[in-house]
Amino acid sequence: MRFANPQKNIEQFGLSFGMCVADFGAGPGHYSFLSAKAVGSEGKVFAIDIQPELLSTLKNQARKSFQGNIEVIHGDVSKNGGTKLSDQSVDVVIMSNVLFQIED
Repeated sequence: MRFANPQKNIEQFGLSFGMCVADFGAGPGHYSFLSAKAVGSEGKVFAIDIQPELLSTLKNQARKSFQGNIEVIHGDVSKNGGTKLSDQSVDVVIMSNVLFQIED
């Protein structure tokens, strides 16, 4: 049994062509890749994680699968300004499996 089903969750978010999505704690990119497909070439997905090795893997996979609308950002979502995104710069924020890593 899986903890969450990214595909079903993304379908329920109602993402549409051209939207901008932030995937906080992107990890290996399950939500990032599905979101990138949903928002299409005119949309953007910011895949943000604190673990450089996961971001490297995600970036390489995005390049191999020609997902040019995914931008990988090394950031700490638990800190003020840690996402490196401006306020109100995205339409949707996804946070899945990240709360266990935040101390406060």
